[in-house]
Amino acid sequence: MTITASSYAPDVYTGNASTTAFPVTFKFKGTTTSAELEVIERTTATGAEVTLTNGTDYTVSGGNGATGQVDAVTAPAATVTWHLNRKTIESQIVNYIENDDFPAETHEAALDRVTCSIQEITEKFTRTFVLPTSYTGPASVVFPEPGLGDDHVLAFDGSTTSPTIVLIARSIFDGASGADGADGASGADGASGATGTTGADGDMTNPMTTRGDIIRADLNGDPEALALGANNEVLKSDGTDVVWGASATNLADDTSPQLGGFLDPNGKYIGMDKGGDIASANPLVVDTDGDYFDVTGTTGYAAMTVAANRHFFLQFDAALTMTHHATNLDLPGEANITTVAGDVAEFFSTGSNTVQCVNYTKADGTAVQLGGDGQDNTISAVNLKDYGEITNALGDLAGGTDDIDLTAGNVVTATVSTGTETFTFSNPTASDEGCSFTLILTNGGSETVHWPASVAWAGGDAPSLSASGVDILVFLTVDGGTTWHGAIASTDSS
Repeated sequence: MTITASSYAPDVYTGNASTTAFPVTFKFKGTTTSAELEVIERTTATGAEVTLTNGTDYTVSGGNGATGQVDAVTAPAATVTWHLNRKTIESQIVNYIENDDFPAETHEAALDRVTCSIQEITEKFTRTFVLPTSYTGPASVVFPEPGLGDDHVLAFDGSTTSPTIVLIARSIFDGASGADGADGASGADGASGATGTTGADGDMTNPMTTRGDIIRADLNGDPEALALGANNEVLKSDGTDVVWGASATNLADDTSPQLGGFLDPNGKYIGMDKGGDIASANPLVVDTDGDYFDVTGTTGYAAMTVAANRHFFLQFDAALTMTHHATNLDLPGEANITTVAGDVAEFFSTGSNTVQCVNYTKADGTAVQLGGDGQDNTISAVNLKDYGEITNALGDLAGGTDDIDLTAGNVVTATVSTGTETFTFSNPTASDEGCSFTLILTNGGSETVHWPASVAWAGGDAPSLSASGVDILVFLTVDGGTTWHGAIASTDSS
């Protein structure tokens, strides 16, 4: 190996999170894990340095008197630089034997090692403080020990015979106040002379060293620098000092925040909270731990206990009756509502304990009917057009006993096929109301049909029915089903 370069400089590479191969452009001793190299990782933002480990953080190829390559185990990030330094072992391992042949290669290797060490020392000197080459004075350049005083600067002590580097408190550089000007002399005519001007104040020490620094007072009231805060931080008071802190991300500390205009959600949404379950009671007490609640129990109510300007939702877990009230509990259609498990109602309190139901969604998807699900309410002066009646289709009865339930519909269809058929009627309206239904019966005369004893027929006898055909019968009660008036409207209808 020969070293023709007159100087040596480390190889420096900036990471990019992808490159792992870094050429060593200078010759070095050893190879692989015995390579006489040092690899230092420097954090660009802070200048912090870490000496990496051969075989753990990187591997080495080449060397042994030639150039080579360092291969990173993990590609360095873009925030760091890698510095590849030659670090020749400072030892002399050549031993000449008297009267032996002169080992030229061994001698050259020893000289190479000395040259490498000299170049490395020279490179380090380029990074140290030195006096000018022409300086011949007596100054001592020995630094004082660290830790002898905070907020001090280094300076020569001013001696002309043996200047020495010392620590000096920075406060001595603060400007002193200027002296007051002298009073003017009295004029010859006896008038007082003009007062002299006040001398200029000395300059205040400027503690700021970095762009973005601001000045605040320290514990003694003296100015000190406050470094620029992190991104999105704001100045706050911690009760003692002005400090940087995180900007507000919520309104938890403000129990009554107010807006000066419309709230713009900036393309986001305003969340809702599911509150705890509310036990049904009269009045129903609406909690404040959310805006969507499950109502448990079956106790009906006609009022709520709730603050003004609340917007909330109630989901009912069981059947109960909400009683309409024009102000306390204003319901759709101004009628009572009997809930079913799964129904959801939306409310807004226009005042304290004054609630409006603005929307009601039934669990089965059907619309809210006037008076809830009937409720035996009276509706007057109503004009109906294009209305329908619910049909209760019983299908092929095949004999036995079958009930006609009026809650299932007021138009009933059925077919008599085999065996004696017995009809019963149930759930008519209250005794002070008229209730009727129409029965469309197919093949009623093909088998014996028994009617309830409460049916009163014209002439006292049940009509004859078609053995093969459709008969239409009408039944009417005005006493809650105690007596049903029956009549055949059409026989063998086709």
